[in-house]
Amino acid sequence: MQNFLKLSVKTEIVSWLVVVLSWLAAIYFYQHLPMVVPTHWDFSGQANGWSGRAFATFFIPGIISGMYLLFLLIPYLDPRRERFVEFAGAYAMFRAALLVFMLAIYVCTSLVGLGYNIPIGLVMPIAVGLLFGVMGYYLQQVKSNWTIGIRNPWTMSDEKIWQKTNRLAGQVFYVSGGLMIVTAVLPEDWRLWVFVLAIALIVIVPNLYSMLTYFKAKKK
Repeated sequence: MQNFLKLSVKTEIVSWLVVVLSWLAAIYFYQHLPMVVPTHWDFSGQANGWSGRAFATFFIPGIISGMYLLFLLIPYLDPRRERFVEFAGAYAMFRAALLVFMLAIYVCTSLVGLGYNIPIGLVMPIAVGLLFGVMGYYLQQVKSNWTIGIRNPWTMSDEKIWQKTNRLAGQVFYVSGGLMIVTAVLPEDWRLWVFVLAIALIVIVPNLYSMLTYFKAKKK
């Protein structure tokens, strides 16, 4: 199998550490968590959902491991898999950042279950905002493919539109990430609306831009 992702110890060490640490943390938490622990919080940071100890302990490490394997497999099914060679480093950082985010949230929520006073309402939006920022940075380096990036009929049909759209999308991710971080200090009534705005910007702006750019180029 051709190494489209340029896999090596250097590219995978962070992801490997995250996977291993998540399972080591799971062993520890399973031995110390109570039988029922909080696993879901509202926008104010108040727990509103609980799960059994086994589920709360092992579900996220399982998700982390599954995501990592999926990240490695999907590109080989991509019709444009040879393009991954051009941004293999960015893709490695992209998947590592997402796994680190998952581990950080898992540890924080588990510590809450142990009785530590972790302000989830503050930690979560900041973590999501930072993740958006990292994703925005590496999104601008992604080449045309069917796995990652802003993929629609207009970007997939024109390389220049792909590049312009994903560069813009990277900037939009920065803005949305900043909005997510700001929600940590906003009044509770504002948090949901700012969150919706941040997601709407990511979904609408790049797709609308790519469509307008495509028809503008076609008209010329």
